[in-house]
Amino acid sequence: MLDERAGAVSSFIYSGWCHAGLPHRKKGLADSDAWAIRTDHVTLTVEPGWIEQECGSRRYFGVPYGPTARLILIYLQTRALETGCREVELGRSLRQFLSRLDLEQGGRTNRAVREQIERISNCRLTFRLNKGGVRGVSNQSIV
Repeated sequence: MLDERAGAVSSFIYSGWCHAGLPHRKKGLADSDAWAIRTDHVTLTVEPGWIEQECGSRRYFGVPYGPTARLILIYLQTRALETGCREVELGRSLRQFLSRLDLEQGGRTNRAVREQIERISNCRLTFRLNKGGVRGVSNQSIV
């Protein structure tokens, strides 16, 4: 992601994402399945969010995946660092948000972005760090 005005790359990503990232595709994941990736120093576990329905059952949103989810995460992290605020506004409409991501408007793109926003905003992320005998755990939800 190049900012032509600045003449340099202007996107930021949390260092944990450099070691472990989201799944590349949904293949083989049911919406209720958690997903994990392990590297030498980091384990990332992504648990899907859910909502309780009137009948008492749970509806799972699924784990975020693919390039659209990664693009959204990079955007959120970049805006948070640029503004110095943990609250990032996506826009007044999906159209405005797609414009901020420099994505074309359209049915397939709109559906993909809407689905990944829903998955990201409802999932729980756990980073387990282990390097040089130092261990740490970070449990977070993005929204």
